[in-house]
Amino acid sequence: MPLRGTVPLRGTMPRPPTPTRILVVTAALVVAGSTLVTVWVARSLSGPVAVEVPESVAFPTATTRPVDLLGTDPTPALAAVAGGIDVPPVRELIVYREYLVAEVATTATALDRWVVWPGQGRTTGPDPVRNVPADLADQLFTASEVDLSLVPRLGADAIRQLQIDAGEVTHVIIGRQLPFDEQVGFSVYVTGPRESGYVRFDAAGSTFSVNGRPVGDS
Repeated sequence: MPLRGTVPLRGTMPRPPTPTRILVVTAALVVAGSTLVTVWVARSLSGPVAVEVPESVAFPTATTRPVDLLGTDPTPALAAVAGGIDVPPVRELIVYREYLVAEVATTATALDRWVVWPGQGRTTGPDPVRNVPADLADQLFTASEVDLSLVPRLGADAIRQLQIDAGEVTHVIIGRQLPFDEQVGFSVYVTGPRESGYVRFDAAGSTFSVNGRPVGDS
């Protein structure tokens, strides 16, 4: 006897030759990048079934875009931080490949931490920082004191100077290194499969030290 309660599929479908033929509809999920596409496929346990496929289907646009803050000027990412990053000053900026961390002073003894994900259009913070250093006032600076557009070039310079096999820049810390270095500068960290190291540059991009050893020391 014929099956009851069935819903016809869109398009053309040959009539089953026998009442015992069973139609099975399955859903296949196809992931293209970060876009989820649902494709409906009809099949028969005893033979193929013809299904009409629409010529064009509108799919949602992915919300995440590729970003490389270590390979470009990270300055625009600071626009998401309250105060325009220059007012109030910051204690430290840390640039990773996909996000940026900023510790912003709210008072003479307090800091807030912001995390900016440009590729996701997302910002978290402010989150109060615990264990604020006693010499906070001596560590503060404004972003205008350094040229953040130097980050890509300094990364390439650090890799060249450290000569780490298959080394890659993991992050760059911008700030002071008290009590060893009072000036604001860039610390570029490079990691390879077997070793790691860092190069310290001053605010203008000149090499100050390699793995903690000042340039010129024997």
